[in-house]
Amino acid sequence: DELSMPSADIDELKRDRPWLFDLSLNDDVEPVVFYLYSLMGHDDLWAASPTSEQTRRVAEMVAGHPTLLLLDAAADLEPTAEFLRDCCELTEEELSKVIAATPGVLGLSVEDNLKPTMEFLADNMRMWSQSKDGQ
Repeated sequence: DELSMPSADIDELKRDRPWLFDLSLNDDVEPVVFYLYSLMGHDDLWAASPTSEQTRRVAEMVAGHPTLLLLDAAADLEPTAEFLRDCCELTEEELSKVIAATPGVLGLSVEDNLKPTMEFLADNMRMWSQSKDGQ
């Protein structure tokens, strides 16, 4: 109800991902939803309007990427968001836009996925820049 998801989306989740409804609301779902709200710039879920932009974004993220609810907010989501913020030098607003556009990035491992990818890109950008300057 807090996410104000259309009943058609909820019906689709029930049909396609019934395991979601076995998750503990207090232990699994609420911490993730609270953290997603904080990433969208709203620190108090209970004060958020059901029609707010943050509510719409979080509802879209959960509907589009329900496996986010399987992640642990403190162990999975927070380190990933912090890595993206620090590594890419993102402001809070920029980070919220990245997460809203590509919520699946929150499910990636910092050590196994994000760091190696960022290192590869940084190394290749340096090589590309040096080869371009040398021409």
